[in-house]
Amino acid sequence: MNLHPESSNSFLQAAARHHKGFTLVEILIAVAVLLFLVSIATIGYQALLDNAREAVCTTNVKALTTAVEAYAMENDVIPAVLGDLELRHLEKAYAQVLEESDWFAKFAQHAVDFSLPREAYAERFLTYKKLRQFGVSKKIFQCPADEDGGVSYGINAQFAMQRWDEIDDDAILVGDCDSPTFVNENDLKKRHRGKTTAVGSTKNRKVKKTKKDKDKDKDKDKDKDKK
Repeated sequence: MNLHPESSNSFLQAAARHHKGFTLVEILIAVAVLLFLVSIATIGYQALLDNAREAVCTTNVKALTTAVEAYAMENDVIPAVLGDLELRHLEKAYAQVLEESDWFAKFAQHAVDFSLPREAYAERFLTYKKLRQFGVSKKIFQCPADEDGGVSYGINAQFAMQRWDEIDDDAILVGDCDSPTFVNENDLKKRHRGKTTAVGSTKNRKVKKTKKDKDKDKDKDKDKDKK
């Protein structure tokens, strides 16, 4: 059956319009939208990675505190430095802390592992996986957010060689630190949340996050406004 000439011409014109290329304006709009989506995804990924690093650090300080307790139960005193801990103390402590952790804390271990080159991960940053692979060494006591290298965690020097039951439950025992020991919260290294927060663990494994003074002042102002 033959098509009517006018209908045939209309069909060809519509097809030609359909296959017409994009205009410059349409291309620019598409590129702008694509760049916007990529930037949002990048920001979201970086935020996720930062949270994962902080979660790994939180697991680390809690596990180190648990290992310190195990050491103290065996030796009747707190170790002078974290380097005195043995592999069996750390392995048991990590297994216990991870078992008690939520899903994100466990996911964070894999996220940090995935985000780092294999060579860098083999030599740096403390996680349970690396602990089991490489054992105890000075290199493992590093926080995933520590860009400077070296020691990332320290023990409170005020409690060295004291008995476990002599320490106050709310005292920070292990925390972010650029040296093997610290004396007070001011000695802790702020390396999380845009280098404004340090992570520490009390004797009873409660996590304390120490902020910069200006951040503390902002929090105080917010509390006053609420009142």
